Amino acid sequence: MNQNQHIIFDLDGTLIDSKPEIISTYKKVFEEIVPPSEIEYEEINYGNTLTAILHKVYNQDFELVEKARFLFSEMYDHSNYDHTLLYSDVFELLHQFHKDGFILHIATNKRLNPTLNILKSKGIFHLFTSVVTNDFIKDKPMSKTDMVELICQQELVSKGFMIGDSSQDIQAGNAANLETIAVLYGYEKKEELLRNNPKFVINQFKELNTIILK
Repeated sequence: MNQNQHIIFDLDGTLIDSKPEIISTYKKVFEEIVPPSEIEYEEINYGNTLTAILHKVYNQDFELVEKARFLFSEMYDHSNYDHTLLYSDVFELLHQFHKDGFILHIATNKRLNPTLNILKSKGIFHLFTSVVTNDFIKDKPMSKTDMVELICQQELVSKGFMIGDSSQDIQAGNAANLETIAVLYGYEKKEELLRNNPKFVINQFKELNTIILK
């Protein structure tokens, strides 16, 4: 195994199932700042950025978006994340990859503050060499491609994997010449993921063992 091999992970829908906790927080926000139309919670792309989701909910009403964004952040950032769960086998395999010398990274559309809080609360923060988020650079929102490019530049990545449950993840990995792995248990539909031509597809996290340790 190449000791310099890097693995970049998406977070929501890939390592953690954050959907129940996020839905609960949105419901509280929408009770206080009522959207113009009824919300279909199953139609929300929970891997997207908070700002993008709120802009869609409030029809680009910037004042309502800003109020809702602030309220959501206050609630979510101070959660204990009891309802945010690591997917099966994630804890064990991440520790194994780290022990085997792989260099692990996070690239997520989540904001930095809750990302760090969640990683720490789940006992996996210390496993990652870098954690890059949508708001990693102040006042300059980053796309997933931006995040992966930054990690590759800073860590001198010449070989590795990009693992995620969204089209953005696969597109970013392909752009960086990484081996892309699409996870089908996350939040995006299978047909959308496959349209972006990932190199590998998995239905369970433990299948990474076969691909990465090949």
